[in-house]
Amino acid sequence: MINKASFLLLSALLICCGAEDTGTEGSEQEVEVHSFDMLTENSVGNSRRTCPQYWTRYGTRCFKFVSTARTWAESERYCVGLRGNLASVHSSGEHRFIKDLILRQARGNPRTWIGGYDATQVQV
Repeated sequence: MINKASFLLLSALLICCGAEDTGTEGSEQEVEVHSFDMLTENSVGNSRRTCPQYWTRYGTRCFKFVSTARTWAESERYCVGLRGNLASVHSSGEHRFIKDLILRQARGNPRTWIGGYDATQVQV
């Protein structure tokens, strides 16, 4: 018998965040709330922290809302492909920020995957 939970799709959404990238090859990346602290160099050669295009910064991390129906495991793999992970919440301020981001971009409060939950598929 097929487990119905393994086919659970949310009607849209995942919040991706990227891990801090210090620009040092081979460095360990912190894969947490999908904050994408991206180190870039501007035209003067100065380093500065910035989010990739279409990502939204909160504190030292960057977040991206994606409105595509996927399982939790598919959503996590998608975020990993963006050099991040599904977002996890680390503070009440971050929780409010994520809720507001979803509300603005989805124009509502649809069910949304975040990190920390893989009950539908093991070993992502």
